[in-house]
Amino acid sequence: MASRTIRVWWSSIATGWLNFNWPPITMESVVHISACEWEPGSEPGQKKKRRGKAEIYVKNIRPHGNNVEANGVEFFVQVGEGGELGFGPRPVVFDITLLDNPGDEATV
Repeated sequence: MASRTIRVWWSSIATGWLNFNWPPITMESVVHISACEWEPGSEPGQKKKRRGKAEIYVKNIRPHGNNVEANGVEFFVQVGEGGELGFGPRPVVFDITLLDNPGDEATV
């Protein structure tokens, strides 16, 4: 399977846990997430990523999905202070990338 990415535009995010259900993800999946602020364009459908002034961190990424819970990923987002919005919620776009399942594993 080749990697797949879905772009998710969240209009208002503050520090805390998020969950995004996406059927291709399972509890065995390898998932990477990137994040940045965004702003709407002047025309519908013209959203733009922007650097913004707030630091945004994505942590504790946990893929999930089996016969009991929906397939998807939960993760913790930390939004720092930045610009006119201070520490408040802000628009954040996430690129959620699903990679192949691991071929091997080791316990150290």
